[in-house]
Amino acid sequence: MDYEVRKVRIASLWKPLLIIFAITGAIVGLFTFVFFPGAGVAELGGGVRALSYFIFIVLYTAAMTLMMVLFALIYNWICPKTKGIVVELKQR
Repeated sequence: MDYEVRKVRIASLWKPLLIIFAITGAIVGLFTFVFFPGAGVAELGGGVRALSYFIFIVLYTAAMTLMMVLFALIYNWICPKTKGIVVELKQR
């Protein structure tokens, strides 16, 4: 059975994307600020480094979520002009 993805519901993206990118940002932030800090980060005090870590998580989550929503909007705009994504599904 072939199905075509014609539109992505933008409202359904927010919650899962926020969770996924917050977790990803936390992991990337650990490597950036704790495990392998660069020269500038290594000079920061513990409190400033922790604050920078949490600011990084917030900014990373916001930027990546907005980027994915923008991609969904572009997909919804282009899809009527093209065929869209075709997904082949098989029933168990």
